[in-house]
Amino acid sequence: MSSRENTNLFMKGFTLPETITTIFIFALIMGVTSSLIVFGYRIYSHSWEQATAVDEARKGIEVMTKEIREARTGEDGSYPLEKADDKQVIFYSDIDGDNKTER
Repeated sequence: MSSRENTNLFMKGFTLPETITTIFIFALIMGVTSSLIVFGYRIYSHSWEQATAVDEARKGIEVMTKEIREARTGEDGSYPLEKADDKQVIFYSDIDGDNKTER
């Protein structure tokens, strides 16, 4: 084997700048991919939280609507609806089903 053939065997690999460039490009691609995956999970999580909040609000409004529709005069003869503010509604109804009107 001549020295020229021996040198060609060693020159078949990558050089240091090629290796560093390849690692940099791979790291960049992996960084972008992982960022997209994390962004997708955040969007999914936010959408799930919104859907859950809307569902809970809907259920609360359904219960409240049912109870307000069953409003009746108080035991002391007061009107069915005592107070209706922005954050508070006071009414008389048989909420627990014991045939007694509760406030």
